[in-house]
Amino acid sequence: MHDSFNFHRKFNEITSCYNKRNVSSIRHNNKMITDNEQLRLTWENYIKDLYQNVRPAAKNLTQQEDITGPPILVSEVKYAIANLKDEKTPGEGMVQAEVLMSII
Repeated sequence: MHDSFNFHRKFNEITSCYNKRNVSSIRHNNKMITDNEQLRLTWENYIKDLYQNVRPAAKNLTQQEDITGPPILVSEVKYAIANLKDEKTPGEGMVQAEVLMSII
């Protein structure tokens, strides 16, 4: 039986074809950094800047309509009920779609 996966793995192990990458230097402000402590600090600052919480201040909503949205029309409710599918599991209200359809 052929075991090509393990063959290729062993071949790469013997021939040292693994592509090992170690980051030992990076460029920051057009300067090469090779010191491990400086590398760590550079990455730490990069991550802090990347995930810094910079969001615009939230608008102060004063009107009730902005919070709740426009009123729901009776015609919209009737349309939604008319387009319900039969024989589906009821939602949180435990009301079957067929019961709602019989009302409209």
